[in-house]
Amino acid sequence: MKRGLAYVFDRVGRQSFRPLDAGHGGGRLGGRVEGKGFFSRAAGGVGAGGGPGTVGEGGGVGGGCRGGCRGEPFSAPPLPRPLRLEVGADPGRLRIGVLDRPPARAYLDDPQCRAAVAGAARLLESLGHHVAESAPTAMFEQEFARHFNTIIAADTEAVFQAFEMLLGRPIAEDEIEPRNIGYRRAGKALGAVAYLQSREWLGMWARRMAHWWHEHDLLVTPTLGAPPPELGWFTADGPQLEGRRIASFIPYTAQFNMTGQPAVSLPLHWTPGGLPVGVQLVAAYGREDVLIQVASQLEQAAPWADRRPQVHA
Repeated sequence: MKRGLAYVFDRVGRQSFRPLDAGHGGGRLGGRVEGKGFFSRAAGGVGAGGGPGTVGEGGGVGGGCRGGCRGEPFSAPPLPRPLRLEVGADPGRLRIGVLDRPPARAYLDDPQCRAAVAGAARLLESLGHHVAESAPTAMFEQEFARHFNTIIAADTEAVFQAFEMLLGRPIAEDEIEPRNIGYRRAGKALGAVAYLQSREWLGMWARRMAHWWHEHDLLVTPTLGAPPPELGWFTADGPQLEGRRIASFIPYTAQFNMTGQPAVSLPLHWTPGGLPVGVQLVAAYGREDVLIQVASQLEQAAPWADRRPQVHA
């Protein structure tokens, strides 16, 4: 794909893609593409994403996605029609909840990210949607991080073992980053019962999250806690604190990696210094159609495809 997008196997529900600068359009699909080979297993469904610069390109990527294949334990409900046909389609009047800041000081809360959400809310209202401050009450439950990290640790060790099988040799700790060393050690020490307990907790938590979408169609948040940082910021206080800095930077995205809901990041705001700031839109599980409809509506109202930061690759 193009325009500096990171393509990442997030390994906890689907493959996800997200723009490195949270500025150019990017998104993720849940349970839509058949997995193959070593990396087909996941904690809940599989899927794939591409890195569109426009919503139309994203709809083209999604047009090749389907609801899974026979025998898969997790698959999303079938789409009503190819996603490319949703580009430009009228989403109707949506019920949209807005969350512009995290509830805890452990997360970054940059004013530019709040401004991005405020601008998106005004734009959505001008397009005829009902917009109000609201978000799932379960979104920032304190237990989430522990259970999320349990899944990440187990899956990190599983991925490294798969790579070792492909390489035909062990991977030494001096070959990988300190944060992944920590995940490997935690994954090796993790027992089956503790892992299943975390899976069970996350399953019940995902149901609590889903309840909010009974009365809403879309959630709007900042994509990240701050605009793009300088290179080296995550490890500036030493590798041991890298994980804490990463966690502070992503208050709003890990939750939907676990629920399997479709989400998109749109570059609807720019800082005075010329950096793009992403706004995340999250639809109910299986409702990629709604997400593409409203994202293309926003793109028509505030096009971004030809905008570039002053320094870009």
